Amino acid sequence: MKLDINYYQNCFNNSKKKFSSLTGLHPAIEKFKLLIPQININQNVAKLTEEIERNILEYWTNQKFRKSDLETKLDALLFEYGHLDEIDSKVYAYGIIDYNPDVLSFPEIINLDNYDLCSDFQAHPGLTLSITNDLHNIHWQKLEDEYPNLEIYFEKGWNELMEVYKNAIYLCLSKAFKKIIYKGTLDKINMNSDFYIFIQEHDCGARLIAKNNIA
Repeated sequence: MKLDINYYQNCFNNSKKKFSSLTGLHPAIEKFKLLIPQININQNVAKLTEEIERNILEYWTNQKFRKSDLETKLDALLFEYGHLDEIDSKVYAYGIIDYNPDVLSFPEIINLDNYDLCSDFQAHPGLTLSITNDLHNIHWQKLEDEYPNLEIYFEKGWNELMEVYKNAIYLCLSKAFKKIIYKGTLDKINMNSDFYIFIQEHDCGARLIAKNNIA
């Protein structure tokens, strides 16, 4: 199974530098210049590793939970989330079948299409994004009293801020799966020789976390 931790480490580092260089930011966004250096990658990798391993055993490969298509070989594992500005945002896991893409690379933003979902592997417990909890500070409900009618999503620095946290997620997930693959826990999933792991925001482009036996 191939991962590219160095690529996502560079993306994370570069996005932090880009955000820290911005000036003239709204105060609600400016304060993240103090919060971003506190992101603890190793701590979050440990949490994700434990949670994913538990979900592999309790849900994704558990015959008591998956009652119809446990023997179906998967082509990919997809993690999908809705919002990052909630406390402990939940990410759900999906088993993908009938997926045969061209060669994929880690820098790509991938539009997932031409696939089916495994009938008994949909919206399973996936993982918890506690690494993005600081983003709850700029949830619209948190801001409306101090900054009524503020459309924070259109403020300067918003996109750069989101990139920091998304890259942190990709980095942590890559490192977590490196541990899970090394321990052999991922092998409990019934997968085809060509296999991918993706994460995406709902109905947005996916990012590749891992791939197997692809030239």
